Amino acid sequence: MTHEFEFYSVTDMSRYAGKWVAILDKEVIASGDDLKQVYEEAMKKAGNKEPLFARIPKEQETLIL
Repeated sequence: MTHEFEFYSVTDMSRYAGKWVAILDKEVIASGDDLKQVYEEAMKKAGNKEPLFARIPKEQETLIL
């Protein structure tokens, strides 16, 4: 498990409900409605590191993995 996924799994992400987030080094480094925009912003900040990208479900959504 990566530090980013661990952060994602234990952190309250409700403020990002319905949005895409990019997580790097236990921090949300970009968020928004458009994945491409979030990706571009995150990659500018990430340098040669690879952020974790995730869409945070809305309260009424259920994700089955």
